[in-house]
Amino acid sequence: MTLYKGKKIIIKDKEQPLVEIDGKPIRIFYNENKEYETNYLPYTTYKSILDLCKSVIDNVPGFSPKKIQGETK
Repeated sequence: MTLYKGKKIIIKDKEQPLVEIDGKPIRIFYNENKEYETNYLPYTTYKSILDLCKSVIDNVPGFSPKKIQGETK
């Protein structure tokens, strides 16, 4: 288990990628170039599952951390 921006990332199996971010399952594919990808971020590939999960948290609504009132970033 890894925490990133307050979100819990659980990588259950690296061979057949099974991942959850705060309990939400993420479908991850391992492509012929030995890189990981997900439907949440089309046309983007990653060398590691953890980097993919961090990018989902940073860029996909519903996974992003909630902003604190008055916060600009």
